[in-house]
Amino acid sequence: MLIENQDLLSERRCKDNPNSFPSQSKKSRLLYRTLREYISARTETNMNFNGIIIGAAVFLSIGICHPLVIKMEYRWGKQCWWIWLVAGLAFCTLSLFVKNDVLSIIIGGFAFCCLWGIHEMFLQEKRVLRGWFPENPKRHDYYQTRRKEMADKL
Repeated sequence: MLIENQDLLSERRCKDNPNSFPSQSKKSRLLYRTLREYISARTETNMNFNGIIIGAAVFLSIGICHPLVIKMEYRWGKQCWWIWLVAGLAFCTLSLFVKNDVLSIIIGGFAFCCLWGIHEMFLQEKRVLRGWFPENPKRHDYYQTRRKEMADKL
């Protein structure tokens, strides 16, 4: 609509003053209009950064959750898996009530990172039993009995 109004204005200006730009010929006016529409179409496109923002937030939440899994398993063992469950369910519930779509998606992504943390807690214990990660010296007896129980599976 704005482009059409500008075209009408420039056509009136051309009829009133033959020395004004663009020139009076139909071909040059058509070329001028086409170029102006092409440039305005190229410069007025809105970029959608939602995907980049969501991807960066999920990447950050994975980066936060993985070290937390390692630290929690070191301090308390796999018995604290329920903390990840409560956090995941709380963030899932929160994402249902957030009005902003991008924020709701980010919170939902963090919720499922927390739920994935449950699985990672059990895998982290296996990594410790294999010797890939350090074990907590206060729980050395626990790890020894677990190694004996899982001798075939490690």
